[in-house]
Amino acid sequence: MKVTDDQFTDALIQSIIRNSDERPQNAIEAFAAWNLKPAWHGTKIFSDIAEILSIKPKDAHDIFYNRWSKQFFGDFKPYRKEIKEILLKTQESNPNLTVHETVKVVQNAYPNFQFHYQTLYQFVSYELKKDVKKEERQLKQTNVSSNMNTNIKEECNEPVKMEKSIMQSLNLTANNTMQSEELMDQLKKILNGTQLY
Repeated sequence: MKVTDDQFTDALIQSIIRNSDERPQNAIEAFAAWNLKPAWHGTKIFSDIAEILSIKPKDAHDIFYNRWSKQFFGDFKPYRKEIKEILLKTQESNPNLTVHETVKVVQNAYPNFQFHYQTLYQFVSYELKKDVKKEERQLKQTNVSSNMNTNIKEECNEPVKMEKSIMQSLNLTANNTMQSEELMDQLKKILNGTQLY
């Protein structure tokens, strides 16, 4: 069952009325009432909402945090570039921060703006993982290049192995134009009798 925001609002209001003296009339009042009662941030209210909507409590929880509550926070998109810059600076100065700690750094950089936490957390997590993967790729490419140079040095002493080594090296670097060009320059010098090593 696809739950609309209006259906979710009605269910949240009903749950708040069941569990308190509060009588919210709309989404803003319901969200404000929910924010004032940290005890409601647990599973009880989501179980109530799930019962009202005939869905699972986890689904009620996910709808609340990942969709419905976003309407009460500012638009995140205009800040993406600035946040990326903050992430770079933060990772340079303290690369051991957790995603949660990094999110706090970003939040502190914007004291007058309230981001939707889950959206910000997902963005920061994605950007940090992307940076780690980029570093891993660069390290892997450096290792492949180093291994190729070692193989060429060892195998180019015998003419029969030389052709095989060249072909293997070119196949390994087919995806990296810069390395292929450097390798071709090295191979031309070797083939012309000019030793690099």
